[in-house]
Amino acid sequence: MKIIHFMFTAVIAAVFASCDAHMDFPDTAMKIGDIVCTDGAIVRYEDVDSLHKTPIAVVFYVNHNEDVEGNGYAVYLDDFATLAYSDSLGITHKTSADLMAYDGNSNTHAMYSTGTSPAASMVIDMWAYRQSAYIPLWHRCVCSLVSRSLSTR
Repeated sequence: MKIIHFMFTAVIAAVFASCDAHMDFPDTAMKIGDIVCTDGAIVRYEDVDSLHKTPIAVVFYVNHNEDVEGNGYAVYLDDFATLAYSDSLGITHKTSADLMAYDGNSNTHAMYSTGTSPAASMVIDMWAYRQSAYIPLWHRCVCSLVSRSLSTR
């Protein structure tokens, strides 16, 4: 008899405690086409003006691989002047010489810390808090070059 009362009480509690006002929560995951702003915020295209953000780049790849550093890649909206990697060939920047490593961020910050790299200074100084930007290695540039040449045919 106790079991029947317990089951009846559980059913009544479930009926009264069930959700009757379902709320859809917005999807906040980063997506291809999202806008990267100068303060580092990533927002939807339609929200840039209403949030009074300054756009700087568009997300074109979202990283789902935990073995690779970073959340994804974005391409800048504006072209930049051609700048030298360094003011002098005699400067040691303490960058890695590994052409296949994904260490563009650490290499750019190493170049920036010497104060002799116009290219590193440009990509870091354009951000409000000097975050997130780096000079990509050659194999990261190949993708965008191939995509661009294919799209112009």
